[in-house]
Amino acid sequence: MSPKLRALAGKANWFGNGSRILVTTRDSQLLIPRIDKYHVYEVQALDNSEAYELLSKHAFPPHYKLQIKADLVDGVLDHVKGLPLALEVLGSLLCGRRQDEWESTLDNLSRIPKKDINDVLKISYDGLEANEKEIFLHIVCFFKGWEFCYVKKVLGGCDLNAVIGLQILTERSLIRTESGNIQVHDLIQLMGKDIVNQESDYPERRSRLWQYEDVLDVLSRDMGDCDVKAIVLEPLVPIKLSIGHDAFTKPRRLRLLILRNVSFQGPICLSKEE
Repeated sequence: MSPKLRALAGKANWFGNGSRILVTTRDSQLLIPRIDKYHVYEVQALDNSEAYELLSKHAFPPHYKLQIKADLVDGVLDHVKGLPLALEVLGSLLCGRRQDEWESTLDNLSRIPKKDINDVLKISYDGLEANEKEIFLHIVCFFKGWEFCYVKKVLGGCDLNAVIGLQILTERSLIRTESGNIQVHDLIQLMGKDIVNQESDYPERRSRLWQYEDVLDVLSRDMGDCDVKAIVLEPLVPIKLSIGHDAFTKPRRLRLLILRNVSFQGPICLSKEE
């Protein structure tokens, strides 16, 4: 038992008959196997009706007079996907605002995560060790929806301890596996991508690239030293990259390269450096 749990409930005679102790944690490993699994409950995201009720409580108080189109409300609910914290923050932000302000907020949220929400979600990331941080950032930037076993193999090829890393991320509720594929809540994914984007304003100074424009910018010009460690590009339609044959020798720290639906005009050389 962890020191915190021992301090809270070290002995049965500390409590009277019928006492109940509720423990909440971001890390299920602190509870299992120390506590019978049948007494551990994983909090689920709110369903649509519950989410609407919570959003309405904060966005539409009793004195609220403005009418907001249903598709805008649905857009907020779809973005948040049942996360209570986000519903409270966004509901308070949107309270009393016009429809065009709702539209602008939704457009902004799809690109830039809300700081109040981001700061809370990032607590779980900050508590990870270096191995798990690297795996988490790879997943949110590249591998959401990809087959679990394939991702585990790729991560192992990047000299990461994938087995324990994926398990820890699952225990921290940062990722989950559904039908054999890795899934991540949209807001957690936005938080992770924001961590990478905040590394620098310049794409060649970021550790990971997944946007076509950033990849092309880095590979098509001489930028001196380059910090990119991973590039995964998977456009929905086939594209052709017009770059020099030695373009991939520039990111000398590159450890992961996956290109799907991408072609080149000629042969491409890869760096031999580790």
